Amino acid sequence: MTGTSFDIYQGIPTKDYGLIFKAIMQHSKDGLFVTDHRGNVVMINRATEQMCDIQAHQVLGRNVGDLVREGFWNPAVSLQVIEKKRPISLIQTTRQNKKLLSTGIPIFDEQNGVWGARDQRSTNLGAGSIKSENP
Repeated sequence: MTGTSFDIYQGIPTKDYGLIFKAIMQHSKDGLFVTDHRGNVVMINRATEQMCDIQAHQVLGRNVGDLVREGFWNPAVSLQVIEKKRPISLIQTTRQNKKLLSTGIPIFDEQNGVWGARDQRSTNLGAGSIKSENP
């Protein structure tokens, strides 16, 4: 894939990409959360589990809209990203009433369609009054 945004590796055998990705995903201090184009959760890391007071088995394979209706968190940045096809940042409130800065970005496939969304959550923002930059 010469000349694309995927040319970010140098000297790493292709067979090791998955191993490296998994290590980064699991050990990141940022909460990382990935959905497919329908909003179904396909990946979650430990930091998200801790920030949202959940376990991966509770959300993997489930639709984010259902999780919002069940009170896991609100709102769902990934659904907005999939719909609007652009990055969005907002404040999410967890079921434990934690306020988290959540930034979602679209993941595009090779035909430039939306494959899904990646959601990065930052640590608890506390009880202060914070407003989102995006409508």
